[in-house]
Amino acid sequence: MKITLNNREYDLDGPVTLAEFVEGRGLPREGIAVAVNDTIVPRGNWQTQRLADGDRLIIIKAVCGG
Repeated sequence: MKITLNNREYDLDGPVTLAEFVEGRGLPREGIAVAVNDTIVPRGNWQTQRLADGDRLIIIKAVCGG
């Protein structure tokens, strides 16, 4: 199964949830927003949102500063 994250392609062994994918990449659960196929997925749905072959993910990380 192939997905694209921020314009980089990843091969996954099988179906995973968005939460599993984020955790598997060592990304923090707080301070990021995730869109799947151009739709923001609320954090409360990460456990049930299954990724499918060809999905396009965008992860945006909040930064502090001025």
